[in-house]
Amino acid sequence: KDYVHSEVTESNSDCDVIEGPSRISLSCPISRTRIKLPVKGHVCRHLQCFDFWNYVDINNRRPSWRCPHCNQSVCYTDIRVDQNMLKILEEVGCNVPDVLISADGSWRVVTDNDENVPETTHNQGDPNSFQNLGTTVLDLTRDDNEMETSSGTKGDEHKPRVSETQGPSTNTHNLATDYTMLNQSSASVDALPQLPQT
Repeated sequence: KDYVHSEVTESNSDCDVIEGPSRISLSCPISRTRIKLPVKGHVCRHLQCFDFWNYVDINNRRPSWRCPHCNQSVCYTDIRVDQNMLKILEEVGCNVPDVLISADGSWRVVTDNDENVPETTHNQGDPNSFQNLGTTVLDLTRDDNEMETSSGTKGDEHKPRVSETQGPSTNTHNLATDYTMLNQSSASVDALPQLPQT
């Protein structure tokens, strides 16, 4: 049951940030239904996939061609089938909503005991490794204009540029029409359009 993400990082004893397990939903963030064909953009760095059919359908109706998870531009030619997630979807039952994927690529089904999975974990080989690290406290109860960190500096603010909010200028109707005619529920992976795979 090894899920090896292309960017699995090697263990570094000097690294201050250690990636913990990631809880990944098997439901599409667009429709909130089970993913049938797991895809993501080739520039996306997250593990979360979305369903190809839902993505093409929503962009056929209202073109934006943005990743529903990270908001990166993902035009039709940038879509990649995630073979590892496809394998996970085939191996788990239909009633499994989430899986936990570890930094080493291994995965397991989420159980009731995993409700409070920590975002990060510490190096268990050295219990004192995080004792002297400074922390930055961000007060989320304040107004955006007065948000400051405990060190007294204003938090970084990112405002989208016009170029970031506009999708690619392609004729989305022609791209999607061919694929929406296929019967989504009965289409096998072999009968799907030729998409690059990760």
